[in-house]
Amino acid sequence: MSFGGGGGNKKALEFQKEQVKQQDTFNKQQYEYNWGIDAETGEQLTNADGTKQGANWGQHYYNIETLEKRKQADQEQRAYQEETARQQWEMGKSQQTYQWEQQDKIYDKSEDQYEKTLLFNQLEYNDALERENQVLEEQFIQFAFENQNIIADLYEGVGGKGFDQAAQKLGLLKTEDAIESQKQKQLINLKQQTQSSRYADASTKIDMLDKKGQQQFREAGLVQDLAFNEANNRFKKASLFMDVAQQGRGAEFQNELIRRQTSAAYADAAHKGQERAIEALQRQGQAQLSQAGRSQGKAVQMVLAELGRQSAYISETLIRGSSVAEARQKFNDITAESNKAKASLAINQIGEDNKNNLQKTLLNIEESQRNLKISDSKSALNLDKIKKEIFNNIENTTLDVKTLENNLLHAQSETGLNLKKIDWDIDNLGSRFKNNQDVLRASIESAVEVSALNQKDILRDKQQANLEAEARRMIDPSTNRDALNLDNFMPIDLPEAVYQDPLEPKLPPAPIPGAMPDTSMGVAGIAGAATGAAIAGIGVATATAGMTGTFGALAGGPLGWIVGGLSFLSQL
Repeated sequence: MSFGGGGGNKKALEFQKEQVKQQDTFNKQQYEYNWGIDAETGEQLTNADGTKQGANWGQHYYNIETLEKRKQADQEQRAYQEETARQQWEMGKSQQTYQWEQQDKIYDKSEDQYEKTLLFNQLEYNDALERENQVLEEQFIQFAFENQNIIADLYEGVGGKGFDQAAQKLGLLKTEDAIESQKQKQLINLKQQTQSSRYADASTKIDMLDKKGQQQFREAGLVQDLAFNEANNRFKKASLFMDVAQQGRGAEFQNELIRRQTSAAYADAAHKGQERAIEALQRQGQAQLSQAGRSQGKAVQMVLAELGRQSAYISETLIRGSSVAEARQKFNDITAESNKAKASLAINQIGEDNKNNLQKTLLNIEESQRNLKISDSKSALNLDKIKKEIFNNIENTTLDVKTLENNLLHAQSETGLNLKKIDWDIDNLGSRFKNNQDVLRASIESAVEVSALNQKDILRDKQQANLEAEARRMIDPSTNRDALNLDNFMPIDLPEAVYQDPLEPKLPPAPIPGAMPDTSMGVAGIAGAATGAAIAGIGVATATAGMTGTFGALAGGPLGWIVGGLSFLSQL
């Protein structure tokens, strides 16, 4: 039983292997049929025109050709529908233009009749109104004559009062002119006096400036003289110093020539000469301290004379007691010392001259300033006097002007009272005139009211006639024509159909040996059927897009999709 069972299984296995082998062969053949792929080499097979072989590719090429034919048919159908719509619109436009022209002719005739009726009514109204205005104008003329008499009475009364007012105002004006003239005279006199005072004030101030300038000039001259004297004295001092130095150098030169021979005698004589010189200087100093001025000068000269006598005595003594050379040397020394003493005295005198010049200059400047102060005080008194005179003139003029103004006020008050009385009389005349005018105005207003009522009746008749003409008037047929004009409804171009190209088949995996493929149509076949159905549905929608009415709307919408669905089911 085991052997038998084993043999059956082997046959079954071989049978299955044979079935799988046959199935693989079938799968390859089917893959080659559907996609044009060589089962042995796996290469894509092509037709003579270069297109790919295979049932799926054939279906794809068929779908493309079907789409192109559908596009051509839809284009021809669209052109036919657009041309038909254009012809229908042109025919409707011609009918509309003819109807509007006939309506306009009838309306123009009605408008012409309406305008003539209104013109006739206006002429009738104008004539009636002119007659009524003529009646009212005659009444106005009568009232005008009555008013002229009233105005003449008022003019006569007011005119007399006007002359009275003019007389009062003329008298017041004459008084005002006289007072104003006096006031101006007073003011002009004050102005003249003020100007004269200003001239005197300016003259006084100019004198003050002149005196001040003269004082400054004198002070500058005194200072200049002082500086000149001091400079001259400095020159004198320098000249004395130069003379003393020159004499000293000469004496030294002479003494140097004889010093070698008479040194001993020269020393003694020099000693004595020096003592005499010192004594002379002491006496000179005492004379300067004890005396001053000319007395001082005389004392100094006496000292110098005594010094000269002593020097001559010493010289004489040297001549007698010594050799000539020694005596000459001593004389030179004494002469040099004497020159120094004279120079010193001259320098001291120059210093005294400088002091005297400085004191005199200061005294002169002080005296000049004192004179200037006195002159300024006198000028200030004159200025105060001038100001007082101006103040007095202003007070007197102000009092006079005040008096004139009071007189003017009295005259104005009197004239104002008289003018008020005249105004009262004029007011009475105006009241009577106003009453008469009120009576006349009431009569005029009554006549005008009656005339206005008559004119209202005339206007009412005219309006009634115009209303009747308006009722017979045609309504303008051109109203809202713009909205109904077929130019606003010109045929529009049909929309271009939108097409979707067929989806290119996607190559599936090659058959695998031993695999059990699905025997149904597969994805590619379903896709091809769906593509064709969609193309058919779109074509129906495009063909029916140009139809008018309810059927066109349904065909372009849900109906198109229903047709496409039925086509898809039929292919399945």
